[in-house]
Amino acid sequence: MPIDAEMRIQMKFTLSHIHSAGYIHGNIAQHNFYKRGERIFLVDLETLAVGSTVEMEDELVAVDAL
Repeated sequence: MPIDAEMRIQMKFTLSHIHSAGYIHGNIAQHNFYKRGERIFLVDLETLAVGSTVEMEDELVAVDAL
């Protein structure tokens, strides 16, 4: 799936739900974001771990690098 600016915002919004619970995904890759209709889902959650705010910020930056 091509990633445009709006898609990136949606991906970060989805990731922020995990972060708000204190977790990081642990494997930010394009294939771990799944789009169904207008919604974005994260998959491959076996790498989920408790994370620091620095790690959470690193994951958001990683979305920009995709």
